[in-house]
Amino acid sequence: MEAKNKSAISTAVFFTVLVIIALFVARVFYFYQKIQKEGIDVARLSFTERQTKSVLTAMAAAPKPDIANLESGRILSGSNDAPVKIVVFSDFECPYSQEAAFTLRAAMYDKGGDIAVIPRHFPLSDIHKNAFQAALASECAREQDAFWPYYDKLFQNQYDLSDDALARYASELNLDENRFSKCLDEQTYKDDVLKDYEDGLNAGVFGTPSFFFNGVRVDGAIPRDILNGIIDAYANKSK
Repeated sequence: MEAKNKSAISTAVFFTVLVIIALFVARVFYFYQKIQKEGIDVARLSFTERQTKSVLTAMAAAPKPDIANLESGRILSGSNDAPVKIVVFSDFECPYSQEAAFTLRAAMYDKGGDIAVIPRHFPLSDIHKNAFQAALASECAREQDAFWPYYDKLFQNQYDLSDDALARYASELNLDENRFSKCLDEQTYKDDVLKDYEDGLNAGVFGTPSFFFNGVRVDGAIPRDILNGIIDAYANKSK
């Protein structure tokens, strides 16, 4: 009896799997035919435009903090006259900040003429023990006009932000190692990093990454196509 029951169960499972596979194949074939006949752009199936509109609608209703204070960061990529100013609060040890950094760097390439980028620090030191030191190191690199290359190094090597690694990244970028080490050891930019953190708190930042588009906050990593859509919407407003 037990053998018969096992056989019946196996047969039922087999036919269930066949039905699932058949439904999947039918669905793929349906969308393929639809795309072929109607010329549907595959990108539309991701609902990117709808998602972007939803984000923009939420942004329009969001309160704005003191923009002048937010945009007082020390590093500015792009022109002061750019129609879209993006302030981003990040933590070099946060995986979501890493994702956002890669997307933001792509946007700087895609939309360079439309945006000015002001990166600011928001180290979550309670959970990321190396974040504050990494922020200080990035400022020491900025002192030698190497903020962005060092910024990229930190996020590309997020798994190792030890003091030795921070010094090694400076060396790999051909920075003045003695000057860099002195800057880091003396915590020259401690007050600047703390001010970034305080400004973030005052603007409602509670985690990373946190973006501000012309003063309007959007929290979390933003997919590249949606980020570009937001930039386009703000840039078009200024025309």
